[in-house]
Amino acid sequence: MNNKMMENRKEIVQVITDKHEIENNYRTNVAQAHGLIHPDMNDFYGFANKHKLAMEVIVDSPAPVSEQTKTAVAEVKKHGIKTIAAIILSVSYNSLLPLTIEELNSIRDLFDCNEIKRGVQENDNILNDRSISLFVFE
Repeated sequence: MNNKMMENRKEIVQVITDKHEIENNYRTNVAQAHGLIHPDMNDFYGFANKHKLAMEVIVDSPAPVSEQTKTAVAEVKKHGIKTIAAIILSVSYNSLLPLTIEELNSIRDLFDCNEIKRGVQENDNILNDRSISLFVFE
């Protein structure tokens, strides 16, 4: 990717704490999206029935998935969440730059929780080549 293209890229970090908005975002952007790895509403409600839904962090930046995930985890900590019981991580990628297994594996050690579900989907409507949505349950 040339430098001119990178100049137009921006980082967007959005933190959502309204439970209805989070559920709607999940339904629209994860459960109803066609993906390679596809979490559904049963995954969301499975966690929501066992744990407290805390927040969603969306990161869309020119950075790799691992860096975006670190940004999301830092946002979680900024909001005072010390213990994460479960997460759903949805990774979107632009079709012009397919996601690699190595890139997905790079996030393996970034979470300190036992219950993790991942979703992966192609999405050409993201601002950058990669975007993540992290759904956090306490």
